[in-house]
Amino acid sequence: MKDIDKVITKNSFDVFERVKAFDKTMFFEKQIREKWLSTEEASRYLCLTQNAIRIMVYRKRLKAFKLGRRLRFRLSDLDDLLEKREVIYG
Repeated sequence: MKDIDKVITKNSFDVFERVKAFDKTMFFEKQIREKWLSTEEASRYLCLTQNAIRIMVYRKRLKAFKLGRRLRFRLSDLDDLLEKREVIYG
């Protein structure tokens, strides 16, 4: 009976360690995904001018957050915008 308890305890510990490692990975992945960019950084990332970025925000094509007088953009929102864009060939 004691041998079975050791096996169960060892397996439980292995599962716990795997879940713990997965949670740590997801935490860091989310932290990277939720990086905030300024208007200048967002314009460089999207290869657009800063004015074009502001126009997209005004037209509600790009989600932005105001922190004081500054606009901030989530990297995940910029990635979503790039994924939704369609290329139309003449």
